[in-house]
Amino acid sequence: VNLQLLITVIEQSRFWLAILKAKGRTSQLHKNPRYKEVTAVLTEFGDQLRSRNINIQLFQVAVEKANGIKGGVDVLAQLIDATSKLAERDRNAQPTRNVLRTIEQQLDLHKQLLD
Repeated sequence: VNLQLLITVIEQSRFWLAILKAKGRTSQLHKNPRYKEVTAVLTEFGDQLRSRNINIQLFQVAVEKANGIKGGVDVLAQLIDATSKLAERDRNAQPTRNVLRTIEQQLDLHKQLLD
């Protein structure tokens, strides 16, 4: 995952949520190289989250950055969900917001055990 791009997208989350959720004639938008880059990084990050096969440092940086904006981790989950067809693929899948919180809780528990 391109961490710098992920951080930029999180920082500009209001803009990217509007773009990712755009309706109507979006074919030109979807052809844009920057749009493709952003959707690729969010999709890859989301896939790693759902598979629970994610670099812990990457996860911590992304969550820390998300916690610094209004909406926090929920905004990060919205960005990821806006790029995925998760709901169409598996209606029983755990929402990204819940996955993020579960991993965050597990990390906190591990930190407490190590202290």
